[in-house]
Amino acid sequence: MIDIETERLIRLEDVRDFLPSSRKGKRLSKSVPFRWAARGVKGVILETLRVGGARYTSVQAVQRFVEALNAPTSLPAKNERTPTPNKRDVERELAKRGL
Repeated sequence: MIDIETERLIRLEDVRDFLPSSRKGKRLSKSVPFRWAARGVKGVILETLRVGGARYTSVQAVQRFVEALNAPTSLPAKNERTPTPNKRDVERELAKRGL
């Protein structure tokens, strides 16, 4: 949650000024921070608040957003297989539970 007393507020459209340019050297589109605030990325949503008619975030909220997107996950390695139960295993488990 954004703390307006301790965090540096910035307008949502100014978020792109705090981030490096894209792979091809182009600046981030003005719509991208609004999309991050509305839909998020991989389940992570950029924190915002409304002051009057403008939408704001903070430099610290952008930092938290980027850190959350880059946090290590506990997903299995790419070449590591995740066991998938087959129909017989599912039926056996249901029978044990009396279902």
